[in-house]
Amino acid sequence: MPENLNETVDGAARVPPANPARGTRDQIARSSLVGVLSFALATAATFVLTPLIIKTLGDARYGTWALFGAIGFTAHILLFGVPMGVERFLARARASGDADEAQR
Repeated sequence: MPENLNETVDGAARVPPANPARGTRDQIARSSLVGVLSFALATAATFVLTPLIIKTLGDARYGTWALFGAIGFTAHILLFGVPMGVERFLARARASGDADEAQR
């Protein structure tokens, strides 16, 4: 009988079983932290850079720059998820052999 609960009968160290739930929790926690930090960094950069950009460009050019930024952001939001949805439905149609559905 081993004297230490962390040893096996032959004296080798006992390796604790992997806990996949803990790994998943750790990954979610790290991902959440990175998301919060990136949001905070982007917000801080916006507060620091906006006055510098306005001073450099002037009011009229900054307005134009902001307009183009808003148009680009709107286009990005409108496309959100569309390419991934197309991939999903196309893959499903091809896997089921439905050529008509894949062509739509």
